Amino acid sequence: MVRRILEEELQVIEEAVRRHSGGATAQQIADSLQEPPPRRTLQYRLKYLAEARHIATRRRSNAMPRVRQKITTFLWFDSQAEEAANFYTSLFDDSRVVDVARYTEANPSQEGSVMMVTFELAGQQFYALNAGQNAPFNESVSLLVECETQEEVDRLWSRLTEGGAELPCGWLKDRFGLAWQITPKRLLDLVRSPDRKVAAAAMRAMFEMKKIVIADIEKAVKSA
Repeated sequence: MVRRILEEELQVIEEAVRRHSGGATAQQIADSLQEPPPRRTLQYRLKYLAEARHIATRRRSNAMPRVRQKITTFLWFDSQAEEAANFYTSLFDDSRVVDVARYTEANPSQEGSVMMVTFELAGQQFYALNAGQNAPFNESVSLLVECETQEEVDRLWSRLTEGGAELPCGWLKDRFGLAWQITPKRLLDLVRSPDRKVAAAAMRAMFEMKKIVIADIEKAVKSA
């Protein structure tokens, strides 16, 4: 039982190393250590793989410094900014709530309540403001998510339409009224194809859908 758990942990660490080191394996990085730990047991293997993961993460951080955004999406909510930020950050990797700022005595009726939330989705920064109902969201501005697989489309569509609404052509409104486009990357490639017959076939198939189904788009294109 212990051996199986350790083996599973090894696989997790090895995969983390690959993600953070541009493809280098934990073994290759561990070999670069001045005094790599012995490798006779699973416990020792875990030790040097963990060290390798730390080194790989540090190397990646040093090689790819974070660049502060020049332009940031700023979302106006009634009073649900913090709730929305927590929900959105639960949907995407590399996402987090960065800061929650509260109203001061300059706004006596709102003092102490949440004013603005800073959060990141897939590494991109957003602001969410609680400022009342004067400016509801509409479809003229939306967040487009490029999806690699049908599974990703299905998961995001299911979560974001909870309490919201499905709209044509891969669009939806979430429970807060914010519009999203959950769009397979394959569809974007097809509608921009230099073969305009292919592009037209993909567009016509999309017009018949709410949630985009990649297989049906491909079938339509093949029949064009």
